[in-house]
Amino acid sequence: KRPPFSPDLNARKIFLFVVPILVAILLFKAFYQVQPGEKGVVLMLGKYSKTTSSGLNFLIPFVEKVIIVDIETIRKEEFGFRSNASARNAEAARSTRTLDTESLMLTGDRNVINLNWVVQYKVNKPTDFIFNIRDGRAAVRDLSEMVIRRLVGNRDFDYLLQEREEIAFEALKEIQEKLNFYKSGVDLVTVQLQDVTPPTPVRPSFNEVNEADQDRTRLVNEAQRVYNEQIPKAKGEAKKVL
Repeated sequence: KRPPFSPDLNARKIFLFVVPILVAILLFKAFYQVQPGEKGVVLMLGKYSKTTSSGLNFLIPFVEKVIIVDIETIRKEEFGFRSNASARNAEAARSTRTLDTESLMLTGDRNVINLNWVVQYKVNKPTDFIFNIRDGRAAVRDLSEMVIRRLVGNRDFDYLLQEREEIAFEALKEIQEKLNFYKSGVDLVTVQLQDVTPPTPVRPSFNEVNEADQDRTRLVNEAQRVYNEQIPKAKGEAKKVL
């Protein structure tokens, strides 16, 4: 004979089955791990609550959420080239145009050049990095390109070739000032100017001009050497005659 149907008994079985699962889910969501070199920015109902350090941490499920920010890794942005093969492949459809646009610049003496450079940075204030700027990577790239273009546009081509370290230092200082102004939470590590070359279509003509300049310099130096050798000698002979 089948036992009579009992709603209370079935509800209790469902309760005993569901509750442990819910408790397990809550416990799973209540703890999170922050790795060394990271910070956890905790939001409560969408507003900043606290910043947690490395280790096992607790939050209130469905009320709080955490955003993990890497503050130790040095991040790198490349302009005019891409050293990472996968990045080049991912941007294959637009790579050439993008790289040419990034590197093409006009100097103060109206020479068109291609300039490649690298900016390295790290996050030093996670809360500023999350809340004050929409896209940290884009902010670094946009400010870097703006500053470099202005510095290049105020200098002659020969100066760029000879004083790249000085220009890189000025760029780092100015970019950092702008990042601080926007409270970006970003610290620059280094700015490196790499290749400075004329665009490919005008490179042969540019090389010819360079060769002509080098020939002129060589002839001037040769003439100066002959002058330094002959004039004192001629003056000495003239004194003997007198």
